Amino acid sequence: VMATEIIADLKKQLEEAKEEAKDWEESWNMCREQVRALSRQSDIISMVLRMDDVELLDLAFGFVRGCYNQQIKKEQE
Repeated sequence: VMATEIIADLKKQLEEAKEEAKDWEESWNMCREQVRALSRQSDIISMVLRMDDVELLDLAFGFVRGCYNQQIKKEQE
């Protein structure tokens, strides 16, 4: 009987550890995506700051505005 209780307790602990590991993995993935987004934002800003051709800046602005509007629509769905 004692061994059965120990095994049951260990199984419960294992399930709890699996859930905790799953939560950690989800948090890690979210952090990794945030780092990726911030890095990309920084890269884009850095490139734009080096641009001085107004026509190219207008093209870039139009493209970014379109992407931003798509994101807004996607978030509203």
